[in-house]
Amino acid sequence: MTRAAFDTVAGRSPVATGGRRTATGRIATTACLAAWAMLAAAAAAGDWPDWRGPMQDRHYEGPPLVTSFDPESGENIIWKHDEGGISTPVVMAGRLFTLVRHKPGTVEEGEKVICLDAGTGKKLWENVFNVYLSDVPAERVGWSAVVADPATGTVFAHGVCGVFTAIEAETGRTKWRRSLHEEFGFLSTYGGRTNVPVVFEDLVIASAVVTGWGDTARPAHRFLGLEKDSGRVHWMNGTKELPEDTTYSTPVVAVLGGQAALVFGSSDGSIWNFQPRTGRAVWNFRLSRRGINASPLIDGETVFAAQAEENLDNTSMGSASAFRGSGRGDITDTNVLWQKKGVMAGRAMPVRLGDRVYFVDDGGKIYAFDAATGGPAGRPQKLLGTIVRGSPLVADGKLFVCSTSGFHVVEPTAQGLSFVHRMRLDEEDEVTASPIAVDGLLYLVTGARIYCLGKLPAAAASTPGPTRTAEVAATTAGPAGPPAWLQVVPAEAHVAAGATLPLQVCLFDAQGRFVKESPAEFSTTAGTVTADGMFTATAGHSAAVVTAKAGGLEGRARIRAMPPLPWTFDFEDTPLAADPKTGIVKGEPPLPWIGMRYRHVIRQVDGSQCLVKVTTIPKGTRSQGWIGPIELRDYRIRADLRAAESGVGKPVDPATPAGDSDADAFAKAFGTPAALEKARMPDMGLIAQRYTLDLMGAAQQLQVRSWPPQVATHFSKTIPFPWEAGRWYTMTFEARGRDGDVLLRGKVWPRGEPEPEAWTIEAVHASGNLQGSPGFFGNSKDSEIFIDNVCVEALP
Repeated sequence: MTRAAFDTVAGRSPVATGGRRTATGRIATTACLAAWAMLAAAAAAGDWPDWRGPMQDRHYEGPPLVTSFDPESGENIIWKHDEGGISTPVVMAGRLFTLVRHKPGTVEEGEKVICLDAGTGKKLWENVFNVYLSDVPAERVGWSAVVADPATGTVFAHGVCGVFTAIEAETGRTKWRRSLHEEFGFLSTYGGRTNVPVVFEDLVIASAVVTGWGDTARPAHRFLGLEKDSGRVHWMNGTKELPEDTTYSTPVVAVLGGQAALVFGSSDGSIWNFQPRTGRAVWNFRLSRRGINASPLIDGETVFAAQAEENLDNTSMGSASAFRGSGRGDITDTNVLWQKKGVMAGRAMPVRLGDRVYFVDDGGKIYAFDAATGGPAGRPQKLLGTIVRGSPLVADGKLFVCSTSGFHVVEPTAQGLSFVHRMRLDEEDEVTASPIAVDGLLYLVTGARIYCLGKLPAAAASTPGPTRTAEVAATTAGPAGPPAWLQVVPAEAHVAAGATLPLQVCLFDAQGRFVKESPAEFSTTAGTVTADGMFTATAGHSAAVVTAKAGGLEGRARIRAMPPLPWTFDFEDTPLAADPKTGIVKGEPPLPWIGMRYRHVIRQVDGSQCLVKVTTIPKGTRSQGWIGPIELRDYRIRADLRAAESGVGKPVDPATPAGDSDADAFAKAFGTPAALEKARMPDMGLIAQRYTLDLMGAAQQLQVRSWPPQVATHFSKTIPFPWEAGRWYTMTFEARGRDGDVLLRGKVWPRGEPEPEAWTIEAVHASGNLQGSPGFFGNSKDSEIFIDNVCVEALP
């Protein structure tokens, strides 16, 4: 379908049934949504737009694939490109797109999306973005996979530090970009686990464990439904709070029980189903005590799921499961079809071939089960190597599957599986990604390169084929039933203090189908809102929950607002109250701050109220919080900070046995209470424009950095700086752009003493971060961190 044909089918004006208004003012009518589905399906000729394939099941349909190749002789290698990685690529309109490291091992290292000609391997463009304020090491950059959207010609990328980018596939131009950790509190952890976005109709859906603001302050695996054209938030919802893990299970879009379903493994150990248009939870199936990483497989109404963590009913590890994807609420006890304990398939998604479903465990064994009964189909087949991270490809009646060190092609037999071919790969060709195939060409990404495997001449482009998202959209498009769900758009927003924001109300039926736009009765907890949904923020720092009611339904939008600089916070006006459980008198940090209320409180310290990073919450040792919009640039943040003596403000008792932390082990080696006290000192500091000024306790250093794990090779500067716990220090940190570079300067001195004229530390970051929210950093297991007298001001 051409763009003109799409416009004809979709129309550009409201229809009698109403429509959903996009950021550009277009009405997304039922006809428009159907046209998107048709355009996506028509554009699927020769496409592999999702890392799992057009039908999200890892199945390839097309000309036969080669089953072997030789890296030394070049046999069956059409081309190779020397920018490998760990991300599975996608293909759209004859182009291959993938995430890779940018200039690895250099001070300029970052993350980027590259676009190659799928037939020749020629690089057509790259879209580079910095990695900042992330604990992800460089080796795990490119963890996610891009998703391509044929309907809009867009590639969406979720970077390891929460940079989410919509890229024009033809040119590599950035259409829009959001910083998900600064704006919403998406966590970016050392493990690198970064979720893959999913496209459905007019939305692109992203997720992570989120520590946000207000009622999203406590960590939970949360999803954002973002408008494809603009990044505007249509919905936000999550699973159970305080999960054990971050995870990377890519959601599957399917039709279950006649309605569109978004099915995924969650950080809370359950498989969940959300309605993709609304974010409304439908059901969950409890599977594990920890998070689930493998993407589920949906075949008809059956969900196949794998995990490698501790099972719920005993201490065994891992399971392969099949259950009915129907019902409401917790369906664990009613919907099990079969379950096999002890199959530790925590990374690879299951695949189906014929009457069997295959699970590849993390140690390199392939298990085959009868899809209907769960009965074993032969003995497990052992692969070369001992680690599997990618998922099998189903093609030509065979399974193409890689361990980290081996390439294998296996086919079913009456006794189970037999090898068609297997080969051990060179050490530099370690495989984490999953193989994909388009038009007779097999693409394999290794740590060192991208291979295009096949025989010349290559097959002609295939005829148009369906995609799962297009089929789901078409199957569940309507006619809609009576309204059962109310959505306020944007569901999450940030505006300037005193600014206005139009809100729209969209109604959906019980199956998550769009019904119409609707007038509503509005109310707000802060600011004002008119009868037609025009919200106006207050003049100062504020956070509002706007409620809309219509036809007995209710929905809400959450809006943060902040005034222009300068800002000051001394926390003296924060109301304090005794905690009913602990009796501790405390208050809460400012409501609009991101990532702060779960790990911080307001308390009386040294005669005044101040912000306190506490040590009594689980998984709260290391924290970052943001207090402003990401558009800020060229500013200074200043605050007083103090580290409590270890043990919640109490000196260390040398008679108390040390724990088993790294710091305690380090200190015990020195054998003195002073050494133990120093080892337990926290790291604490300020954030400005995506840089951290860190006062490091155990190391007795002062450091400026952007990407913590890469301080040895990436931009950073570190100097010796002795300081003491129990003493207040004033810190000031400023960032200023200079012709693309960023000048960073910091001062630290004991509070109450004259400010030194000279800067304590100065550094220049070439091609640095030119904007970003101010905030705070803390890393402490044993000692609380106190923050007071905060000031943020623009540089002259």
